[in-house]
Amino acid sequence: MSSSVTVRLNTDHCPKDGLVLIPCGIPTSLGGVSTLDVSGGDLVATTNERRSGQPAALVRPTGFEVTVRYALASPSQCGDTQRYPEAAFQPYASPFTDAATDLASASIKIAREAGGGRSAIRALIAEATERFTYDHPEQRFNDGLAEVPYLGCSIASGSCVDINTYLVASLRAAGIRAAYLYGYFFPQERDGYTVGMHCWVATSVDGILE
Repeated sequence: MSSSVTVRLNTDHCPKDGLVLIPCGIPTSLGGVSTLDVSGGDLVATTNERRSGQPAALVRPTGFEVTVRYALASPSQCGDTQRYPEAAFQPYASPFTDAATDLASASIKIAREAGGGRSAIRALIAEATERFTYDHPEQRFNDGLAEVPYLGCSIASGSCVDINTYLVASLRAAGIRAAYLYGYFFPQERDGYTVGMHCWVATSVDGILE
């Protein structure tokens, strides 16, 4: 059974003759993108992100809306593809994943006191969750900073992006392999329609993904 996802992008605020970067998804054992069709724009080039290898397309809009239709490959068509690509777990210097010294120290302490492994992951998830109230603030808790700051006992406003940024920095500082993933999110109650996206974190301990 074939399936597809259609995405409509309003291009009113795009610069004249500007290009739109269209993500083409990452191949996983759960499925992937088999083909990409674009209307309302000209496909200029395809490329791959340098570190992760994630494919993307560059599109020049020809109207006020670009429509992208992703035809999806089923799990049976994905062969021996991993659940998540190994590249997603590889750390590299970034203000969005590097923990400040005090955050790193606190994360290591929490993980150690929890006994390491999956118990440490759960403890760090609980800690990150307690540091935020869910919201979409205009200014993020780490805007303009070179590292992810330690919130200590303070509470910040943040969305899934903020919470998971804090969580990934904490996990990696504690020596736990973690990946930050981002994509379209289709709540069951919206019957296949969404106006937003979502991010989540995957961890790997002793080869076990969560």
